[in-house]
Amino acid sequence: MVKRKHIVVNAIHSKTGGGLIFLNHILPYLAKDDRFKVTVLAHKGYVKRIDAPENVHLKLLDVPQGFLKMLLWEQLHVARIAKSIGASITFSVANYAPVFAPNNVLFMTNNPEVRHFVPFKEKLYWYALIWMTRISLLFSKKAITNGAYVQICYASGLFKFLRKKMVEASTACDELPNFEGNKKRQILAIGDYYPHKNYLLLLKSFAKVAAEYDDVQLNIVGHPVRQGIAKEMRSYVRAQGLEKQVNFLGAVPSVETKKMLAESLLYVNPSNAETFSLTLLEAMTLGTASIVKSAAFNKEVAGEKAALYVASSGDHEKDSELWATAICNLLEDGNKRQVIEAVGQNKVKGITWQRTASILISTFDKINMK
Repeated sequence: MVKRKHIVVNAIHSKTGGGLIFLNHILPYLAKDDRFKVTVLAHKGYVKRIDAPENVHLKLLDVPQGFLKMLLWEQLHVARIAKSIGASITFSVANYAPVFAPNNVLFMTNNPEVRHFVPFKEKLYWYALIWMTRISLLFSKKAITNGAYVQICYASGLFKFLRKKMVEASTACDELPNFEGNKKRQILAIGDYYPHKNYLLLLKSFAKVAAEYDDVQLNIVGHPVRQGIAKEMRSYVRAQGLEKQVNFLGAVPSVETKKMLAESLLYVNPSNAETFSLTLLEAMTLGTASIVKSAAFNKEVAGEKAALYVASSGDHEKDSELWATAICNLLEDGNKRQVIEAVGQNKVKGITWQRTASILISTFDKINMK
């Protein structure tokens, strides 16, 4: 009888966002595979967010608060714990890993291009993340990356050789409810308020759209994480007299957000830095035409024809004109919207959690324990 591999999942970073979504969708596939025994190392303060199947063992840990304390604690203790419980593979759902843990595998999802749009102090974090990721890669067997674009961010130039350790397995989209009803004259943007999200460009573009269409609403779903950005957005809307057409909805429950997405004529996202965008996938799945920045990270999700792409000129005023033109074109051209919607719904059929899990399992299965 072949001995089962003990997969120890380092999930202490899985608190919110893409990492937690990935973990909760992958665990059931790992749990039902007879070749694996699965233990999850979980931050005890966030364990209720992890949907662990019955045969997955949860080991709860007292993880210290604060980034540097947590990082040091992880390097010292996670490797020791993994060894003590007989880990065959240590799978860290984070860009970096405890370097001395047995047979490290990473799950890389963060896009460090965000560093170009944040204040200096925050840039230091992103540069530190890049180097921690590269060091972790040197000590790891493999890395699962959430899309091909992420690989380039960490493994280019002198570090291109690290790409040999990377395997692409993107996140996928849940099976979504079938929302019935007609499309409303509304445009939807989704995302918390961060500098790279480029919301002010969207508002400047919409001001031009609103001058042509006074019946179209722009709804923005997202938590105002950066209060300075939130104030700037609200101030611009007041100055332009757009209060009746722009709605800041804050954080909205997932099901309600998806319903709004299904009912919207357009999904828009001018963000300067994304990974394998789940929201874009959901728009495609729900049959809502998308307008996004022309960038590699968007095209690996939607291909060439499942979204309308807007190029960046580098000039803010000119870019707002380009976005306004793109939005107006799709508002007017129902046939073009239908083509984008149909292509998107066909494309997402091949992007599934089952596919993602099979790539992950295949990667684990091929790792030599010697």
